[in-house]
Amino acid sequence: MPLYTRPHRPNAEPVVRRAALFLLVLASCQRRDAPDGRTAVELPGREAWSLATHPSLPVDGDRLAAMTHRALAATGRFAPLPADSPPGGALAARAAVSVVDARVAPVPGGRVEARVRVRLEFRPALADEGSRLVLEADGNSNDSADLAPAAAAEAALRAVLVALVARLDIASHTDEQLVEDLRSPDKARSNAALEQLAGRRHPAAVSPLLAVLRSGDAEVASRALSALVVLDDPRTARAIVEEAERREFPFFLEALYALGAIGGEDSEAYLFTVESGHADVRARTAAGEALEQARVRARSPRRTGEAR
Repeated sequence: MPLYTRPHRPNAEPVVRRAALFLLVLASCQRRDAPDGRTAVELPGREAWSLATHPSLPVDGDRLAAMTHRALAATGRFAPLPADSPPGGALAARAAVSVVDARVAPVPGGRVEARVRVRLEFRPALADEGSRLVLEADGNSNDSADLAPAAAAEAALRAVLVALVARLDIASHTDEQLVEDLRSPDKARSNAALEQLAGRRHPAAVSPLLAVLRSGDAEVASRALSALVVLDDPRTARAIVEEAERREFPFFLEALYALGAIGGEDSEAYLFTVESGHADVRARTAAGEALEQARVRARSPRRTGEAR
C-alpha cells in the first residue's frame, strides 16, 4: 500500500469497482482466551456477511464467512466462535474486513487470473484511534473461472491475518529490536518491522531502510521506498536517486513520485533533469508532476521553517 499519493491523472489507471462494506469481528473480554490460549473471536451474523459480496466476486456471504473463519483459525492465534454464541461482556477487540479491489481476467488455456485485495482494520476495545492497525494484502489465483476468484479472496484473507499477527508480535519492540526484525527470514515479520520503524519516524530507521532499499528485491525495495517517504527526510534523496538509476523502469517511476513527496534541493534538481531531458515521455511526465509536488512542499510552513 503506497504511503504517498500520486497526482491524479484522468484515465491513467483502469477503473476498478471497489466495495467498502465492512464486516465487524467482535471479541468479548470474558472470552479473551479459549482453553488452548487463543483469543476467542465472535463473528457477525449471516446478514452482515451477505453485505460483503463484491460485484467481481462470485462468492456469497456464507462462503465468505467460512473463508474468514478458516483464515482466523489458521493463524493459531484466534478461536472463531459461532455467530449464535451467547453474548459476552465488554469487547476485547474490533476488526473490520473489506474487499477493496477485485480483478478477473482471462488467460490462455481457458483459465482466468484473479486478484483480490482485502483491507483489515484492527483496534483493541477502548483503545484510542492511534492504536488502530490498517493492513492490506493481495491474493492471486490462476485457475478455472469458477474457482479462481474465491481462491484469490481466501489467499488475501490468510495473508492479511498473517501480517496482523506479525505486527502484534513486534508491537512493543524497541527500535534496536525492530532493526534486527528487518533481517528476519520471515517475510511478514520483516515487512511489519519496516512499517513500524517508518511509522515511528525515528531517525534510527533511516540507515536500515536505506540498506533494505539497496539490497532488497523489487517488492521489498518498493516498501522501503514508501517507508522512507513516511520518514520525510530530504537527506535520503541521493540514495533514492541511485536506486532509481539502477533498477527497472517501474521502480524508476515510483522513485520519481517518492522524490516529489520528500522534496528538498537534491530531489528538485534530479526531477528537473529528468523532466528536461529523459528519452521516455512517461518519465518526463512523472518527473514534472513530482517536481510540482516538491515545489509545493518547499513552500509549506514546515519546510520553510526547516530552511531557516
